[in-house]
Amino acid sequence: GDAPSQLTFDTLSGRLVVRCEPRADASAHGDGGAAALYTMDLPAGAPRRVDVPAAELSVLCAALGGGVSADDVVDAHFCARTRKLVLRVAHRGVVHACAPDFTALHAVTITGIDVRGVVVTAEAATA
Repeated sequence: GDAPSQLTFDTLSGRLVVRCEPRADASAHGDGGAAALYTMDLPAGAPRRVDVPAAELSVLCAALGGGVSADDVVDAHFCARTRKLVLRVAHRGVVHACAPDFTALHAVTITGIDVRGVVVTAEAATA
């Protein structure tokens, strides 16, 4: 029979929808002549900048391990939809140094926000 044009997955991050769109000229796309294009709607949200209290930030940094300190954190953003806290740190060396203690991370609380995951990132080095 015909394949469905859309599949829906219920995940812990929310509903993910994959759509199958047929291509009229599959050979022109440089992907081995795939007859269809699959697209997925990933959950997105509008993160907002947050001020993490100093004591809580210190506990969070300790849980990140690798000697990460609150002084390494440039800023923090929180996305209410995904419940992820994104920490931008001073340089990629801090990211590489992270050696998270997942039990300690799970126990971290941040006043006023329901954090379910932490992302640590740094700006790319310029060429």
